[in-house]
Amino acid sequence: MIAVQFGLGLEYDTGYQPSVAMNASGLAVEVHQSEGASSKLWSRVGRIEGLSVIWGPVAHFDEGEPAHCALNNAGVVVEVHASNGFLSSGLWYHVGSASPSGIEWGGSNKYDSGAQPAIAINDAGDVMEVHKSQSNSGLWYRTGKVTGKTIAFNSSVSFGNGSTPKVALNNQGTVVVVYQGGGSDLLYAVGHLRDGKQSFGPARSYDQGAAPSVALSDDGLVVEVHESQTLNGLWQRVGRVVGDSIEWIGGATEFDNGAKPSVAVSGNRAVQVHQGELAARSLWSSVSLLADRAKWMENNMPVLGSRRLGEIVMSASHDAGMYEGNVAGLTQNLDMYDQLSYGVRYFDLRPSKFINDFYIYHGFAAIRGPLLSKVLDDVAKFMSEGHRELVILKLSHYSSLVSEAVDLAGKATKAILDVDKPDLSLFNQMVYRELANLVESKIGKWLVKEKAEKPLRDLSLAELTQNGGRVLVVCDGGYPLDIKRDGLWVYRDWQDGDANKGDLIVYDQYSNTTSFSDMQSDQFKNFKEYTGKCKSVDHVCDMFLLSWTLTPATAVWLYSKEANRELAASLGTLSIPNSHKQIVNLLYVDYVQYSRATDIALLLNHLPGFAA
Repeated sequence: MIAVQFGLGLEYDTGYQPSVAMNASGLAVEVHQSEGASSKLWSRVGRIEGLSVIWGPVAHFDEGEPAHCALNNAGVVVEVHASNGFLSSGLWYHVGSASPSGIEWGGSNKYDSGAQPAIAINDAGDVMEVHKSQSNSGLWYRTGKVTGKTIAFNSSVSFGNGSTPKVALNNQGTVVVVYQGGGSDLLYAVGHLRDGKQSFGPARSYDQGAAPSVALSDDGLVVEVHESQTLNGLWQRVGRVVGDSIEWIGGATEFDNGAKPSVAVSGNRAVQVHQGELAARSLWSSVSLLADRAKWMENNMPVLGSRRLGEIVMSASHDAGMYEGNVAGLTQNLDMYDQLSYGVRYFDLRPSKFINDFYIYHGFAAIRGPLLSKVLDDVAKFMSEGHRELVILKLSHYSSLVSEAVDLAGKATKAILDVDKPDLSLFNQMVYRELANLVESKIGKWLVKEKAEKPLRDLSLAELTQNGGRVLVVCDGGYPLDIKRDGLWVYRDWQDGDANKGDLIVYDQYSNTTSFSDMQSDQFKNFKEYTGKCKSVDHVCDMFLLSWTLTPATAVWLYSKEANRELAASLGTLSIPNSHKQIVNLLYVDYVQYSRATDIALLLNHLPGFAA
């Protein structure tokens, strides 16, 4: 299903209540009010490049309360705002011409009285304006037509009660209005504009929150963003217009912190801008692809099918199973099913045996996450839906709480373990067999088991998935060599002395720092020097993993935010392939969805419709 994932934005200015618009040529327009007590209104243009907005200089164009803008494919931009001051209630508009060099605005024209205006325009020059009454909660709309640098508005029509209305209009004349009703209820209404006349269906409640914004594509795809009703979270959701209603695709998901979000769509991209969280007056923006991430391999098999693993870019999840459990070790907040649905295809899983169960852990076996069986059940759930995707599970860092207690204390005791009947066995071959049995019992029907005449690294994606979706399980250490199990392959790191024994060899070198700039420099240096050969043996290395992670003792979320915000823009400065004709294969991150790693992978794979 088509979904949006804006992730964490990048700061681009200071100000208050930004509004954004974009068109099919990748041109973006933004307007906002000055920070502080100033009533100055500012505008700028930018261009969408990959998953970034390259903003041009800002220009002052008027005075007033927060402005709202819209843009069509002819470069016609319209803007509305309210008069400045508590006692003023005038509503004003501008019409301008937008180009990469800036906006040529027409004059300021008063058209009504009210507050909180918003506007939309389509390629025919039809406009739809909405606003709130200056004295009560009544909501009003006006239709109109752009002629030159003016708008011929029709009379105002009442359509409901609420606040902060926003509107979207497409080239089929479909209109979507969203607004905040009583309390924290968010409502929408779908209408149709015909010959300058507007008709709305009934208002429908769809969520809880504040300050909603909406965008609408020509094929009826709806993208909505809003604030949390209490805290400072920002939320996104997608739906599709059906008649006079919207069929929402899943629920709302959080993408950043902040306030007063605004959204626009065109083609297969959406852009959002918002104000910083709490009292901050910083302005932030980000871009999302509109894509079916759950089926990104399957949907692009004509292009990807002939590629081998070393020729494909994937999003990768660091400590993928640490989405619940001990808060000190959390590195993700999506469970495995949701990570798979988001498009992650490489998972770092670290199993630990505790009493009679296997858990996922991080750092120390006592820092436990979910049961491994639960993680594998999520994989089975995703694969059972019929996705023709290749999923890679890397099992490594085998441990047990008992073995760590022995290492640390020299003995295992009931007091250390705080259990009635402690299992004093260390992680050994018997425990590995139990692990292998668990994997087989949960996802055996999807395991890559075909022992082809050519090595795993030489199999194409189409060959690996010729019988449907498959899970490639690779295991580190000596166990997979000593205990042969069909469906469990040998993993090796690039620097291992016996790397040539690996069925899958990955360059995986983390930077071991909490400094983003140091991590970025180190990872980029690693990639620039990567030759596609192993370090210690004369053998090909299959995949390069960009370890875009910081390594604090705890509070991974706080440290991951800067790295995730910067991933797309940073990769835009990196030459791929490098001078050795190698590419980045695995984008390895914490809190994967906030980094937009799957969208970046789609662009780096140079898939049709997703030009970088």
